[in-house]
Amino acid sequence: MTLYSFINNYLEPTGYFIYLVALWLYARRYKEKLITALLAYCFLTFAVMLTASLMVKYSNAANIWLYNIHAFLTIIFLGFYFRKLFLSRAKMRAVTLISSLIVLYLLVKNIVLQDFQLFDCMGYSLVSGAVV
Repeated sequence: MTLYSFINNYLEPTGYFIYLVALWLYARRYKEKLITALLAYCFLTFAVMLTASLMVKYSNAANIWLYNIHAFLTIIFLGFYFRKLFLSRAKMRAVTLISSLIVLYLLVKNIVLQDFQLFDCMGYSLVSGAVV
């Protein structure tokens, strides 16, 4: 496998794996319980992105639905993390409201409308904007 092939196929799962190891080392040293949500997020997204990468390399099946799962995991876990991180009730409510609206959008788009064959640019934009 060449470096170009590795970067082209496995960069995203590798990034999540490195982040998972770094968070695990941090959690072991500082014993913070809030990091557990981020550890679970990194593990699940690593598994989802690795599956998506392997599907591209070894299968002709579409893997767009895995990216929709990735967006869903991102808003659930990071929304939970940021909600617990803030101490102000107003900020906690804002995070809960924004996360809930995005989860509702993703559920309607992917389950009710069954529109999971194309990449969901709007969903990823909402998730990215909410995290920022």
